[in-house]
Amino acid sequence: MIERSQEFNLGRDKTRIKDRRDADRQEATVDELLSRFFHSDLDQRWEVQIVADEVGMGKTFVALATAYSVVRAMHGGHPCDDLRGCYNKIVIVTPNNSALFAKWQREVGEFVKRCVPEAHRTEAARLFAPARADKIDDLVAELRKRGKSRRIIVTTMGAFYGKRFRHYDIKRRLVLGCLFGYWGNRFNYAARDRLLHGAPDGWPISHRDLLDFTDEEQALLPFAESDVLNAVRKIDLYIDSNVEKLLTVCQDIATPYARRRGQDFRSNVIPRLDTIYTESLQYLLGSDLPMVIVDEAHNWKNGPSQGSNGYRGFMDLIGSRTRRALLLTATPFQLRPKEMLEILKIGESLQTSPQKMRSKERQERLRYHREEVIKPVLDGATTASRRFTRAWSKLPVSATTAALDVAWRSPSLVEARDQLNALAAEHGAACADRLREIVDRATGVLDPATRPLLQAALELFVHNSDLSHELGRLVIRHRRNTEHRLVRVGSEFQRGPDQVIDRPDRHVLHAAPGFDVRGEGELPHYLLMRCVSEMKGGKGKSSLGSALTGCYSTLNESSEGKAIRQRLTDGSNGRIYLDLLKQMVNEQSDERHPKVAHVVDAAVRNWRRGEKSLIFCFRTNTARRLHDIIGRRIQQDLDERKARCMGGANAFEKFASRLTRRTQNLVTLGLDRVLWSLMWNRRCDALANRRIEPADLELRDDEWPLVAQLALQYDVDLLGKEIDRVFLNRACEHVIARRLVAELKPRGLLKQILDSLRDCDWVSHPYGCGSHDEDEGAEGDAARFDERGVHHVYHFQGEPDRREIERVAGELRQRRQLQRDRHQQSVLDSYRQSPSLWLGDDASRTWETWSQNRQTVPGRTIAWMHEHLLELTLEHGETDWGSRLLVMQAIRRAVLRESVLVRLLPERSERDEADWGTLLVNAFFRPLPSQHESMADRIEVFLEDLKAASGSLADPQSARHALFDATRLKGQKFVALVAGSTDPHTRERVFSGFNTPLLPEVLVCTSVGQEGIDLHRHCRHVVHFDLAWNPAVLEQRTGRTDRIGSKTFRERHRGNGSVNSFLDIGVPFLAGTYDERMYEELRLRAQVFEVLTGGDLTADAPEGNDDQPHAEGTSCGVHFVPLPDAMVNDMRVTLHVWSDEPGNGPEEKFAEHFI
Repeated sequence: MIERSQEFNLGRDKTRIKDRRDADRQEATVDELLSRFFHSDLDQRWEVQIVADEVGMGKTFVALATAYSVVRAMHGGHPCDDLRGCYNKIVIVTPNNSALFAKWQREVGEFVKRCVPEAHRTEAARLFAPARADKIDDLVAELRKRGKSRRIIVTTMGAFYGKRFRHYDIKRRLVLGCLFGYWGNRFNYAARDRLLHGAPDGWPISHRDLLDFTDEEQALLPFAESDVLNAVRKIDLYIDSNVEKLLTVCQDIATPYARRRGQDFRSNVIPRLDTIYTESLQYLLGSDLPMVIVDEAHNWKNGPSQGSNGYRGFMDLIGSRTRRALLLTATPFQLRPKEMLEILKIGESLQTSPQKMRSKERQERLRYHREEVIKPVLDGATTASRRFTRAWSKLPVSATTAALDVAWRSPSLVEARDQLNALAAEHGAACADRLREIVDRATGVLDPATRPLLQAALELFVHNSDLSHELGRLVIRHRRNTEHRLVRVGSEFQRGPDQVIDRPDRHVLHAAPGFDVRGEGELPHYLLMRCVSEMKGGKGKSSLGSALTGCYSTLNESSEGKAIRQRLTDGSNGRIYLDLLKQMVNEQSDERHPKVAHVVDAAVRNWRRGEKSLIFCFRTNTARRLHDIIGRRIQQDLDERKARCMGGANAFEKFASRLTRRTQNLVTLGLDRVLWSLMWNRRCDALANRRIEPADLELRDDEWPLVAQLALQYDVDLLGKEIDRVFLNRACEHVIARRLVAELKPRGLLKQILDSLRDCDWVSHPYGCGSHDEDEGAEGDAARFDERGVHHVYHFQGEPDRREIERVAGELRQRRQLQRDRHQQSVLDSYRQSPSLWLGDDASRTWETWSQNRQTVPGRTIAWMHEHLLELTLEHGETDWGSRLLVMQAIRRAVLRESVLVRLLPERSERDEADWGTLLVNAFFRPLPSQHESMADRIEVFLEDLKAASGSLADPQSARHALFDATRLKGQKFVALVAGSTDPHTRERVFSGFNTPLLPEVLVCTSVGQEGIDLHRHCRHVVHFDLAWNPAVLEQRTGRTDRIGSKTFRERHRGNGSVNSFLDIGVPFLAGTYDERMYEELRLRAQVFEVLTGGDLTADAPEGNDDQPHAEGTSCGVHFVPLPDAMVNDMRVTLHVWSDEPGNGPEEKFAEHFI
């Protein structure tokens, strides 16, 4: 049996894992998967597994940890016997989604970087490296590579669609040349040349030159001529092969004096060459695969029956040569029984063993378990679900949730459930007669009004328990603990979280009144109702409609609004109502819409606090109007804040120039002080005779001649009225570094860094590595820190006169002393004393305080920042100053943009203008309103993310570059809109930017899609503006921010486990409208989301993918009494393998199955 490798630790990455239980769950899942895949007892071995954890719970790393364990065991020569003769390579198949395809390639490197200790990382990076193969022949070529080739190959479902290759002509020439050799005299030289006269332009006209490839062309061919020729021979072994068919076609085209030779070649030869090339790939594979991982496997829900989404091509090429299949999805499969059974068919095509007879036996076992065990149990659960839904809908209005709860907890029903649990644990479907006997005996004395429902509930309980038992052999699903959620519903959205926090059901959708729309807000709904009534001729029910529940102007774009305008003619009574309605439903009135007003207020309020907001809509017009209104409100708030802080926009611009110009005092706020950064990092302490102390970082009197010499060499006037503080910062570092090298006798990394600083290039160029003018021409909320000033290049002007050096040095020395005597801070002491965003308002004092107590704030944050910075400065053990330059540029861009500065600045009445630097630095380290995190903490988190990301800033394919690239968005505003029409590249960059401390700060989406989107690192406020009938859509959307390593859990962690930090989920709706009806049905569906396998309340699309047509779902149109939570929890299908609650796992619920 293969066990989990001890070379990785899923809890090692503290960036993601703030709660060790997340790592425990992931590792338990890996252990269970490996046990089921490779158990020594064949009765406990299952060759196909589905991991269906809810979104954001780390399925990717679970899959990679499983793959790593298999690859490591095979590399070590100790694999399971079933893997004998396999390639030591694993294929990962992603949906045909470019973002997810790229993400999986990055995640392989992320797994190694985050989870493998340094002692094993070099070997792990070599062994567990990803290869990209988005074409089917590239996949085969990667699998055939020998030696130290990459062991993880990432491909897409689209690669298996058909004949999609690169460099078609070269590969067609290769196939035709091999066919010429195989056909021999049956197709002579003259015929070959006549055939080639019809070939496309650029092809050789002589058969002798057909395989005469240039070196560049040869490099594009994935296979050798001999390999393709052998594959052709194998293809021709079959009766009616394409090889013989093509020979006949070629003979006809090559007939002397044949007409239309070129057209026939294109239409008849080329397609068959492509077909033969595709067929040859099956024979070019020499071995089977140990395991294939399929992400978002629900995309193959119709694959086995229809061959859709590349399934048929996958099975033809590698599916039937695969020993184990690991399928990943967030979809709760029991909600779509037929689709789940379809996907499980994958196991019946696997080559599960090197022995064909044993493989057939295992395939038959999987088929039997699917058809004869799971299917009957699913059918029983589906029937029970429908019976339960009917009984529930007939429950009298007089029945209450409390009464149902009392009955469900009664001794007779508790005893019945214990007996039913034992019945469910027996293999196969539960015995119907025994089930009926237990249920009738337990419910005979109950209230006749509720008895049918409770009988149906017990039947559903046993069927779902039975389903948990049988499906649990092949499916693992963990549900997220939602206690960290605060759901504000309806009118609760108007109130603060503190007024909802005490509700015991605050973490789920619950009953609450909607926004009161009586008065002015009610009139548009009344007029719409009258219009609809007139349109229907007064017949039928008049719906208030959903078109007005978003914003008023959306009615004009809706199908309902267009139908009313077409049907109500001039002069009719309905036209009067319509004319009145048109005066009220326009863009000018949108801001007065009750829901719009409250959501906009909440988004602006969050923005003021430095919090990001994520708002979901279904209707594009509503999303666009929210985007425009919120953007306008924030800009207005920004302008008002400027006026309160500075007296207006012009005054703010003057202040901003003090941050940008090299000669202004505030420019030092954002400068990198590398020597201070080294001192804060303990890594270098042991690399010298003693550690660096604050006193070492002050220029001594005898060092002024060196500073003066540098200033004269580069023609910088340090005695003028305005001193170039960027130059002074570099010169100080250069001179002090020279002294430290002499005094400390540094070694290793410390010496390498100090040697860089004492090189003259450090003074003339930023970090000694050249200028960098990337921010030129930036638009939108531009960074107020002009990188062209920070990265200024100073040109050498020649060696100065010695006497001039002494004169300047003496003057500098005197000026500093004079200011010290007057107890003034000298600009010449700014390297040590001036406030810094990265070191605190007083670097020395902050250091001394932290040295005495390592838990002090801001010292702890500063220490972490500089630990991350040093890691980002290193590349393979060598200093990479170019990367540090880019990183510092990114964090300056994050902090010193206008919208952040305005929120950090105090009111005019609260500040002393002479001490702007201290005020800004203190605000930077002060916790933001209603948060435990400061802006400094956010920068530290961003640096931590960059450090933890695999790859380098120079590699466009790496995770680190993708994260950094999001900071370089130009033209971005505070509010971004992502709709279905947004192009994929823009969408990906906006999402990435939202997941950093930078722009956008409010994201309005009409569709996100289910796959590969993370928006959790800096957002904990989600608003579901437009409701859906389908709770899966809300859960998938919420899951974009509710993931391992989210801001919510960071806030709780920084608050020492404080339960006052929540993921704030807003579900606003209007009382007495279509909105309210929609919410009530949504709430009931959410309650039984993973309980029912059929019936009216079953979700329309359980995968919750919001970028599909009609994602909102449809209404069931039936009224239900809410169920007690205890009943719902007991009836839920249980498929988890780990729980932090004793007695709550399937290993205890069905102990005999897991022994």
